Amino acid sequence: MQPRSMLPLLQSVQVALIASPLWYPIAVSIVFNVPHHHIDVFVQPFFLLTVTLAVLTGFGLRFMKRWSWHSLCALQVSFFYTHLCLMTQYSDSHHKLVSFCMAVALQTLFFERFLHVFRVPYFFPKTFWWEMQPRPELGTCEIAINDRFFSASIIDIASVGCFVKTKETFQLGQSVVLNGDILGMTFKVPGTIVWCAGNSVTYPRGIGIRFVRSAAQRRRLKQVTNLVRSIRKILAVRSSLPEAEFHARLQALRS
Repeated sequence: MQPRSMLPLLQSVQVALIASPLWYPIAVSIVFNVPHHHIDVFVQPFFLLTVTLAVLTGFGLRFMKRWSWHSLCALQVSFFYTHLCLMTQYSDSHHKLVSFCMAVALQTLFFERFLHVFRVPYFFPKTFWWEMQPRPELGTCEIAINDRFFSASIIDIASVGCFVKTKETFQLGQSVVLNGDILGMTFKVPGTIVWCAGNSVTYPRGIGIRFVRSAAQRRRLKQVTNLVRSIRKILAVRSSLPEAEFHARLQALRS
């Protein structure tokens, strides 16, 4: 089930990936200056695989499928290999390396932006299987929906949304109001539920909420995310700190 509203950037990515068989061959022909006698590159297996994977990923993102995140990661590798093949075997440009570096830079910039904006709350919160212990809760919150209130724990948060741990059952597309508290910094922001997650190795049972923010709420959420970054820096070195110093550093953030 797709959320009722979607960020324009995500919609643009969906459309671009689904339409990649139309624009991608033209784009790489221009960037890498592929001559006419090498037009057969567009029916080579590596190129067809990349375009097919792009279309599949676009449809996965369109319907917010969990596997589309992994497909997007695989697509970045496929794009890199395709651009490498174009540079070494098919390009007639005198600046092959420049073209390749430009393509990789644009690809990296896109993926980093997408990672920052859409990983939370649409895909995966930062609780990875290789961590020695589950990521600690960042704070507490109260979810208000239809004059009912539910307590939950904030596991991950970004400026556009958050992931909260809760045992309650919610529906995709429901409008909620989140009252959060992270080390004494409180915030209140409305949002829409875009992900209902069950227990998993990589994330706990909970919901992903995309915020619907005013200008004042954006400023407040920026303060919250800055605080969260400071908390994570302390948590990253917790094992090397005496218990008293660890709590003292957290207390300093609270003040």
